[in-house]
Amino acid sequence: MSREAGAVLRKESIFLTFITFIDMHTSLKTWVSLFILCALLSCKRDKSSDVISIGNVEIIHSKILNEDRTVWVHIPEDNPPDSVRYPVLYLMDGSANFKSVVGLMHHLSTAQGNMICPKMIVVAILNTQRTRDLSTTEMKSWDEKTGGGEVFTKFVAEELIPFIEQNYPATNRRTLVGHSLGGLMVINTLVKHGELFEKYLAIDPSLWWDDQRSLHEYQQALASGNFRGRSLFIGIANTINMDTLVALQDTTQSTAHFRAINSFLNTLRQSKKNGLDWQAKYYPDEHHGSVPLINEYDGFHFLYRKIPIKMELGKLKLFEGKYTHQFRAGEDLYLDIVAKDDFLSVTESWRKVEMTFRPVGKNEFYNAREKFSLQFHTNSKGKPFELVAFGRDVWKKVE
Repeated sequence: MSREAGAVLRKESIFLTFITFIDMHTSLKTWVSLFILCALLSCKRDKSSDVISIGNVEIIHSKILNEDRTVWVHIPEDNPPDSVRYPVLYLMDGSANFKSVVGLMHHLSTAQGNMICPKMIVVAILNTQRTRDLSTTEMKSWDEKTGGGEVFTKFVAEELIPFIEQNYPATNRRTLVGHSLGGLMVINTLVKHGELFEKYLAIDPSLWWDDQRSLHEYQQALASGNFRGRSLFIGIANTINMDTLVALQDTTQSTAHFRAINSFLNTLRQSKKNGLDWQAKYYPDEHHGSVPLINEYDGFHFLYRKIPIKMELGKLKLFEGKYTHQFRAGEDLYLDIVAKDDFLSVTESWRKVEMTFRPVGKNEFYNAREKFSLQFHTNSKGKPFELVAFGRDVWKKVE
């Protein structure tokens, strides 16, 4: 791939490595379990290669930050066709969250998983001075540099995003994910630079920062701004270890984090005309450090959910008919499709199972229970001639 002059210093592979640490107190049962697991992993290893690579390391020199910045980049498929482009997920605290997010994205975008998400490029941003980059205002009482969040966002907007979109098969549809101070920057970016991303995932965001100075600014902006076309999911960990109602009445520093997030949520509830598509979830059994994985799973389900649209029965009837696919030689299977009210009824010939698919786009229908789409291809006259299931199986319409 081509590179801007001087932009990239090095590119390498990130290797997925299985490392096990065992201390002297490990039980015999644990030893046996680990031995079996290692044996299974070695049996499943791809014999055509000695390693499993899940991404590239890119080192970009930032003129804005006056330093080299490292990002890890995962592409969902090896050597995709030139015509294929993917949305991009930008992930803060990259070294801590990259592997788990790549795994979740793979599971939630494949037929073996739930096909909740589209296949996506994941760009993990590694830290140099975390508190400097992920804090929104300067706190002189803090031991480290602070208040560089706007400069960091400028780096992302003017250097990182253009680099990714010039050198990878990326679209301009983007998601931003961050935890703790990273979650604070997710909210800051949504409110002040909402055009940069479509979807935002703030994991237990540190809205308490600097006596909630930025929080008050966000609340004013949410009350009067226009956030149509933007989605936000917020996860809240149990950082209070007490009844939530008691915590909301508390005034000590120990509940400041929880109370700041709840104050932000109250503003979202009251700001019903700003157009923001949002949801929040409290995790009573998770603490600040354990919440990211389950929060990401729930957040991706919400952010990438298929929202049904209205379609007239006359238009639905265009998709009616019998569609066939041959999985094995001499064995033709059929889908019988009938339009009903505001959905398509799809019956499988081999199981006689009827499924409901509701329109989520002009030529796309989604089954909420099975969690996969049917995408119809149409001719120049707008008439369907085939459909694609699971993003791969092509069914031809029988005339």
